[in-house]
Amino acid sequence: MIASYDGIALFIDLIDITILYVMNPVTMEKTRLPSLDEPPNPMYYCSCIARGRSTRQYKVVHSYEDFSREFHWVVLTIGIDNSWRRISSGQTFMRGDMELDNFPISVGGVIYWTDYDFEEEDGIVYFLAMDVDDETIHKVPIPPSGSIEPSAYMKMGNYLSGFVTAPLGLQFEIYVLKDWLRGEWDKVYEINIDAPRGLYFYFPIGWLNDDEMLVLEGLTMEGDIYMAYDVKKNETHVLDLSICGPRFYSHVHTNTLVSYRMP
Repeated sequence: MIASYDGIALFIDLIDITILYVMNPVTMEKTRLPSLDEPPNPMYYCSCIARGRSTRQYKVVHSYEDFSREFHWVVLTIGIDNSWRRISSGQTFMRGDMELDNFPISVGGVIYWTDYDFEEEDGIVYFLAMDVDDETIHKVPIPPSGSIEPSAYMKMGNYLSGFVTAPLGLQFEIYVLKDWLRGEWDKVYEINIDAPRGLYFYFPIGWLNDDEMLVLEGLTMEGDIYMAYDVKKNETHVLDLSICGPRFYSHVHTNTLVSYRMP
């Protein structure tokens, strides 16, 4: 599984990574999507599933780099399109300008590529977003957090959340993007988590339990750990995920009875 939205999961074939599937693991509804014929070597962490706000249609979006080292987007509307469609970004993006290959984030009918920031002449720093309904690309300014840029972005309810992290310790300022077209962010939390002994690296993974439980991945000298922090109770629990192998990636998934065949 490489992405999830509304309980609909996006899977990739590990033998042939040009093949993608959409599936509801509860109802076992499953569809194989048309093969990705471009680029010749697509990367699995460039794909995302999303639902349009007004059309209610589910779409899979994939970004890739062509032989000229230029980035493009292709889109497939599930149940309607028989092949992938390349969309126009209105601007050319080249290798060296950006990266689009680190698990884009789908929230409320918008897909965000937060892995690379641009800076305009007026000093505004932004990342890219796509409106799932009309498939247009927009610029979204990063949270107004002073000199420290956010270290991570994640889905938080119906909003995108950004984490501004103190250099030392598990200290976060957390913002949510209230209006993505206007670039309006609100600070919702300032939290300080007691770090487990031996922790030297950590990274937020996702929100659970109605956005009151923050899950983080951490590295210690003994190996990986996963932490669940309750923002209301100020309690941290260490999760045992030792069963997971080295190719394990964490994604937040919520079981539903939703069908992607019916808008």
